[in-house]
Amino acid sequence: MIDPKTAQKILLDATQVLGWEYWKISSSLGSVLADDVYAPVDLPMFDMSAMDGYAVCFNSDGSTTFSCIDSVQAGDTRLIELLPGQCVRIFTGAWVPASSDAVVMQEKAVQNGQLVVVEASELKKGNHIRYQGSQIREGERVLEAGQFIHPAALGFLAGMGVRFVNIYDPVRVAILTTGNELQTSEHDLEPGEIYESNRILLEAALNELNMRSMYAISVADDAAETRRVIADLLEKVDVLIITGGISVGEYDFVGPALAELGVKTLFYKVAQKPGKPLFVGKLNHKTVFALPGNPAAVLTCFYEYVRPCLLKMKGHEKVLLPVQFLPLLQPVENQANRALFLKAKVADGQVQILDKQGSDMLHSFAMANALAFIPAETSYAVGDLAEVHLLPLSTMSYGS
Repeated sequence: MIDPKTAQKILLDATQVLGWEYWKISSSLGSVLADDVYAPVDLPMFDMSAMDGYAVCFNSDGSTTFSCIDSVQAGDTRLIELLPGQCVRIFTGAWVPASSDAVVMQEKAVQNGQLVVVEASELKKGNHIRYQGSQIREGERVLEAGQFIHPAALGFLAGMGVRFVNIYDPVRVAILTTGNELQTSEHDLEPGEIYESNRILLEAALNELNMRSMYAISVADDAAETRRVIADLLEKVDVLIITGGISVGEYDFVGPALAELGVKTLFYKVAQKPGKPLFVGKLNHKTVFALPGNPAAVLTCFYEYVRPCLLKMKGHEKVLLPVQFLPLLQPVENQANRALFLKAKVADGQVQILDKQGSDMLHSFAMANALAFIPAETSYAVGDLAEVHLLPLSTMSYGS
């Protein structure tokens, strides 16, 4: 067996970024830019009002009274030019007329008929005007290769009229769950059967990465069928995630099938709990993960190994879970010769180890927002700092 950190390094050293292609920005959320992006236009594209109020052309004598000659709303394309002492009623986002010196917010002005009296303090050159190009100039590099396309980046690109971006290829993924005992929630269970959860939790974990599994298939414990399905999926995807069937029991057919198909082992069995019988292999450029069958072990292995691999393939630089060293609220003793990944709750700068740590127990995982990494043969007292891996959940779950 190898230790978890060595396993991660072996995996990431063997993982390469995929190719790239042009995609519509509407489909690029969660991807990574493969090229720099340059602004096709100025932002703003014209002098724009930042307020509802009045665009004014200063009087030569400093008077605070103006003659209102028109009204301009957002989307109005008319060209209006103001003379000294004139103003227009204007609304946020509207094109500021030529010769305007400032925009006076409506709360600082009083209109009576065509006359508008404004507060003198508002008569500052450029007040409340977003000048053309003040945010970005046409031709300026605005996003660099390697930038993660999150909602703000997507909105920024859309606001410049960018329609396509050069992104790293999406990773094609398949999920294969194994076991005669597995049934979907639509069926009534017979004695000895259980509801299948691994496929759903893995699909949800992929959705967190803005990825979609191309295939999600279940196979019974049958050697020939297991081999056939794995061979078919390896023809179609970049990453194959298998759950169950990787141990050495009489009905564990995944390992032999992978060997027969020529999948080369990167590592098999990691000195950790949960998730010891983890297999990772390569077939040419394709990566195969054979995870244990217990759902908490599946999710732990996904976050610690599968997720970093997928992120690197998509072009990300920071791929491991964020790490903090936080004080423990209770003592922890690990007398075993393998590391522990304990489901934990981080709040107020401290970490609480949750109850029910079994590899089959998702209840505590559902309550967790972190995994506490406890090295082999290590003990901690209350208040000792433990290595904590933060799960990709809303920051709301981490407390104040």
